Amino acid sequence: LIGLTVVDDSLGELGKIADVYETGANFIVQVKRRNKKDLLIPYLKSICYDVDFDTNSFKVNLPEGLIDIYE
Repeated sequence: LIGLTVVDDSLGELGKIADVYETGANFIVQVKRRNKKDLLIPYLKSICYDVDFDTNSFKVNLPEGLIDIYE
């Protein structure tokens, strides 16, 4: 997954996956963004719904308010 471009349904391209962490309950995807704080996204089916290695994209539908934490 590292290096894939993260694309949100509403916000478009967010950045690239820099790392994936295991927390015990689920995985966390770290997204490296340009000139902004890294974004941490829970790797849950309700949020991360498609991985396409042909287009190098990782599609997400972020819950309302998640990105506001990092802005």
